[in-house]
Amino acid sequence: MYGEEKYPPMFKTVDQMRRISGLSKRQLYSMIHNGEVDYLKSGGRYLLTERDVWCWFEDNKFFVDPASVSYEDRVLRSQE
Repeated sequence: MYGEEKYPPMFKTVDQMRRISGLSKRQLYSMIHNGEVDYLKSGGRYLLTERDVWCWFEDNKFFVDPASVSYEDRVLRSQE
């Protein structure tokens, strides 16, 4: 049936990924141009997969030792 989607779209536009991931458009375009994520160019749009963006998160996460964060920094962050 035309117009009925049984499956969610595999590719997302940069604007859709911005809303899903919380990354800015600038960061997503930077990831595309630096070759950090795979993409498909369709006309003037760049299409991304959620899997690639979540893999980028996994590859680029870092852990902060809570003891290394000062008390003032923790207080300021809790007030935001």
